[in-house]
Amino acid sequence: MAETLDFKSRLIESIRTLQLKYLLLQNINDDENSLAIVALPGGTVTTSYYNGVKDKALPYEIRGKTKDPEEVENELTRIAEYLSDLEKLTSKNGSFEFIDIKVSDEPYFEGAEESAYFYFSLGFTANITVF
Repeated sequence: MAETLDFKSRLIESIRTLQLKYLLLQNINDDENSLAIVALPGGTVTTSYYNGVKDKALPYEIRGKTKDPEEVENELTRIAEYLSDLEKLTSKNGSFEFIDIKVSDEPYFEGAEESAYFYFSLGFTANITVF
């Protein structure tokens, strides 16, 4: 039986090496200033092999929540540069092989709340081989 795909957790560990000002979480932003990485719908199989191995293009988004819009935009820009240059990411359980990441846009403003929180996002697609 195939191992659970550990790509997102490994990516979070890798991004956290940047020592960001905000905590990077999975899926949902915290009550305070935070960043969250979210898998988006629309992932595609780009190549299927006879042995069941598949190359996939998986869309993700990192969402920033903050009371300081300039600071979170700078943090997302740092992450975008890091992801664009990322050449290696290793699975701990052998469930994937990293190909590359394509950052699809610059950090952009998504909205604001009456509680003075601003939301920014950064979209990217991870290309990996899944075993």
